[in-house]
Amino acid sequence: MIDQTNPPNQQVANTKQKTRATRPVRWRVFYAFIAVAVLAVVIEQILFPNLRDNASFLVLLTFTTLFSIIAIGLSVSGLRSLMSRPLKIGVSVVVWGFALLDVFFLILPSVLPGPTANDAKVSFVGGSNAAVTTTPNLTITDSAATTAAPVIVASTTDPVTTSATTAPLAPTIVATTTDPATTDVVAATTNPATIVAVATTNGVVAQVTTAAATVAPTIAVAAPKTTVIATAAPTSAVAKISTLGGTFNNQGVEPVAGNVTLGRTTDGKTLLRFENLKSTNGPDLYVYLSKNATPTTNGQVKNGIEVGKLKAILGNSNYELDASLDLSQYKSVVVYCKSFSAIFGYANLVVK
Repeated sequence: MIDQTNPPNQQVANTKQKTRATRPVRWRVFYAFIAVAVLAVVIEQILFPNLRDNASFLVLLTFTTLFSIIAIGLSVSGLRSLMSRPLKIGVSVVVWGFALLDVFFLILPSVLPGPTANDAKVSFVGGSNAAVTTTPNLTITDSAATTAAPVIVASTTDPVTTSATTAPLAPTIVATTTDPATTDVVAATTNPATIVAVATTNGVVAQVTTAAATVAPTIAVAAPKTTVIATAAPTSAVAKISTLGGTFNNQGVEPVAGNVTLGRTTDGKTLLRFENLKSTNGPDLYVYLSKNATPTTNGQVKNGIEVGKLKAILGNSNYELDASLDLSQYKSVVVYCKSFSAIFGYANLVVK
């Protein structure tokens, strides 16, 4: 006989409720899931060390992993059956909320079309080297008694050759030497018709001769009174301005194609230029210059410099670099998913 006061559907619901209420809670199973969740987060940190540089991705991935595994543990252990309905709804909202954030920030960027760039084309300097020469520092030591200190005017590309003159009120000293210990001195008066020649011995005037300026005499002194000393040898720095170039050939985990040029421009800048770039979109894409020709690890990519975030996955884009950069150190240009340590593609650099 059917109990009309308690319909069948209600009886079934009551039976399920009693069954859930009497189901034992396996706490060890729940604790095991918590341990698995923590271990999964630690493994993520080991696999993706660059996540620490991106706080938003770090929080998102960490809490998604924790909440997802713990939610499964609640069901498997039977603890969920003891939770009130509002608490169950709250847990579901948190888990699904983080899942949706993962889809929005991590998955959608990989499937949606990315930005296109069309930066102006630039002219690069050719692949030759240019030398930069600095002028030597000169010190003048004058042991003779003169009314004015010598004024040095030096213009040379040879560190052992120097031309020098004194102030207008003092005798004109012309020094040309390949040995700093030897100096020839010519003294001329303000009267162009008269030449005064002075010979000295150990600092004492021995003879003064006045003659008509028919031939400009050269007087060799026993002990030079003016010594020209180069205190610092000239330095010559060679700035390597070779223009480098390369092509992406889909060597990474994602398809990347296009050309790159790295070098000095005619207006004095140092630029990295992408031309006809076509890359797969993804989260947190960066551009690196690597010292490895074929980088395959996070350390090899970062064994160079970070140029900046990838401006666009399509088209032509320019990146200005430090003008003092030694371009010869870098062997490849890398498109890199920084947070997840994924090499999307790289182009080997060769001298153009």
